[in-house]
Amino acid sequence: MVGILLAVYVNSIIQERKNQKTVNTYLNDLKSDISSDISELKNDIKGNENRVTQIDTILMTFISGKELSKSEKIELLNRHIPLVSESYFLPERSTINQIESSSHGVLIDKQLRDKIFKYYTAQQQNEMNNERSIQLYMHNYNTPIFLRALNDGDLFESGAGSSFGMETNGDYRNMLKDKEYISALMLRRGNCTTQNSGYQRMLKLAEELLDLLDSVSDDK
Repeated sequence: MVGILLAVYVNSIIQERKNQKTVNTYLNDLKSDISSDISELKNDIKGNENRVTQIDTILMTFISGKELSKSEKIELLNRHIPLVSESYFLPERSTINQIESSSHGVLIDKQLRDKIFKYYTAQQQNEMNNERSIQLYMHNYNTPIFLRALNDGDLFESGAGSSFGMETNGDYRNMLKDKEYISALMLRRGNCTTQNSGYQRMLKLAEELLDLLDSVSDDK
């Protein structure tokens, strides 16, 4: 009887160590995922801040009403390039998917587990409530309007040395009279600001979670 109990005890210790090793692997992989998210969020925030700057500069150029040199026309054209690139943040979910499908998730400290799921729940809410609608709006509305407005022979002549057979508006300042284009600029600016508000919230949660993961690692 004593031998059986001892064997059960030893097996229990061995299994506990295996479980803890698996949990530690998950947590280390999760740290890598969160670090990747933080890096991407910072880049996305920086990209949107640059778009806002480009939009403000474009509008100020229009408002100034001055004649543009060839280099300034090239610059105006280039300022639109970030506006037709569409930003969308997706967190790295490979490790959390493994945790959710594994029985080992319940072995993670409750405080840490709650923080992990709070972060990924917030990410899902941000994607459903903000990212998808903004992405669809940019793809279906903003980007086509910007591309159409830039379909100007004079601008391409300045930038590429050829109009590629495109007609010219005659004066870039005519773009200011295009209410749909100006509306698209302002809405793109607003979407960038809205996205960054969500990204800032996600960044704060990610950094807090990474700090907690680091403290758990230090305790081991």
